[in-house]
Amino acid sequence: MSRFGSVTRCLIANRFGKLIAEIQPDLGSISWRLNEVGRVQFRLSRANALVTASNLAFGNFLYIEFDNGLPAWAGLIDPPRVWANGLVEMTAYSAEYVLSLRSTDKTLGFTSTEVGTIFRTLIENANSAAPTGITIGDVWLGGDLHTVEYHYANLLNTIQDDLCERMSAADFGIVPSLSSGYVNLIANFYSKRGLVKNGVALIQGHNAEITLTEQGPIINSWDLAGATPSGSSSTGGWGDDRLTSQDYDPASINAYGLRSGASIFGAVETQDVLDSYAANLLASSKDPKNLIGVSTHNQEPALFSAYHIGDTVRLVAHDLGFVEGIDTLVRILSREFNPVDGSCSLVVEEVQS
Repeated sequence: MSRFGSVTRCLIANRFGKLIAEIQPDLGSISWRLNEVGRVQFRLSRANALVTASNLAFGNFLYIEFDNGLPAWAGLIDPPRVWANGLVEMTAYSAEYVLSLRSTDKTLGFTSTEVGTIFRTLIENANSAAPTGITIGDVWLGGDLHTVEYHYANLLNTIQDDLCERMSAADFGIVPSLSSGYVNLIANFYSKRGLVKNGVALIQGHNAEITLTEQGPIINSWDLAGATPSGSSSTGGWGDDRLTSQDYDPASINAYGLRSGASIFGAVETQDVLDSYAANLLASSKDPKNLIGVSTHNQEPALFSAYHIGDTVRLVAHDLGFVEGIDTLVRILSREFNPVDGSCSLVVEEVQS
């Protein structure tokens, strides 16, 4: 499975999480992504006795364990599936992907509710319709209260876009584990995932190769529209009584010129929710993002076991940007492990002071 022996087991579980087989595939890179879906591609010989319709059914789970400090990985097996040259190649998508397969009912409303409670309710409602295999773990119940209504909304998009970006600056993740012959998937909701790891450092030329990408778009003025109040007589619903919100950043405008953006959120029916959308959009777009690519090995002072996505670590590089070198704190946004050479590719973002 791995030239470096870092992958110790690959297990298959059915859609209810029950273990049904252990396989030894050729594995591609395995990824974890903050608030996103990771993936892995894997191949088996068609002649392998374990290549059966029941073992490799779409909707089954792949569970991977490591001996190099990386956390266990679990994902749903789903299309595409390719048969060629006596091999079958498949893809598994990390457990967060399961949420993309479910939607809310026609109408699901919340009044003065924390984003954590909305997160919990979305998953509980999905499990009531049919088990997802996901159970609720730790849920942050802080932050502002929100009044919002969803109509046939995709669960993954709602959690990513609304709960973790527009309504708050929160994070979520699904953590896998094994117990009594079953794969367990625990959904957590965080005010901010990860910790500051003071003893961990990615050092150019020592344990890391590093590249810097300054990424946009830069938008420093946002105009948003929400719902039109029921009973409005405005033509087309665009009268003075429609909810609107504007937020802008003078320092960014002074540095880059006016760069405006606009969006409509027809499900937002209260001013405070729309204002929070505008503030969160502005905070994430008023300056370019310094996305830093890192290729690193399992080496001190950044052993794989010492950090994970969401964590904040030190990064030291000698030749990035206009100034001579950089020594800063960065947050891990994604990690992709290559079982062929034993390296991890990271995408990290500089932590703004």
